Amino acid sequence: MQPLQNKFVNIHIPKTAGTTLRSHLSWVLGNVSGGKSKLIGIDQGIDGMEYFEGLKQAFAQRLPDIMSDGMQVMSGHYRYRDIADLLSPIRDKITLVTFVRDPIGRTLSDYFYSVSSRHSAPEAFVAAYPTFEEYLSNAGQVNKQLNYLRPHDGATVEETIDCATRNLDFIGVTEQFDADFAELMAAAGQPFEHLPRGNVNPDRDAMLDARERHLDQLNEVLKWEYQLFDAIRKHRNIPT
Repeated sequence: MQPLQNKFVNIHIPKTAGTTLRSHLSWVLGNVSGGKSKLIGIDQGIDGMEYFEGLKQAFAQRLPDIMSDGMQVMSGHYRYRDIADLLSPIRDKITLVTFVRDPIGRTLSDYFYSVSSRHSAPEAFVAAYPTFEEYLSNAGQVNKQLNYLRPHDGATVEETIDCATRNLDFIGVTEQFDADFAELMAAAGQPFEHLPRGNVNPDRDAMLDARERHLDQLNEVLKWEYQLFDAIRKHRNIPT
């Protein structure tokens, strides 16, 4: 891997070990000399705006901070197409990263997190999706990896694969998080040590049960996600 810049922008796709990534990066930042390094979280947008538009505006407001002295990291639930133009003037000065995950595992984790007390508004989520079957019927909910990485609204999976593999500097895979994080830090010339994973989903039994009962439907609704996931693993030379 080519040496990477020490100004990181992470596209945090939900339930792809983003919390663990932040905790690991925070540890690294704590070991960077100078005291000017920081982690800039962009998970809340601007009040009164549509969710992703609010995140885009919050990202734009905080973006100048990434050019401060020292290692800087911006991480949030913004989409690639919402930040690409904002990054264009400094694109050669930053490292753009994301992590992806096996689509069925990610979808199950996302659902069971959203209906739990760990979520900020589980009641509203359950009201919108009273059953797992209704959740799976909403393509915008279950195909989040494709949605977050699309270069424009309505982009095909082929266009998204081409854009992601050409324009992101590093795409990690959650299933091999430790090895990928070590590779990412080595390319950036930063320290690394194995740390505990964060935000591990406690609903493993319920997830396994839901996977068994809905496997055919999961495979069908996530077929484009698997096309994206398999293409990224091929791009990384990870056996499929």
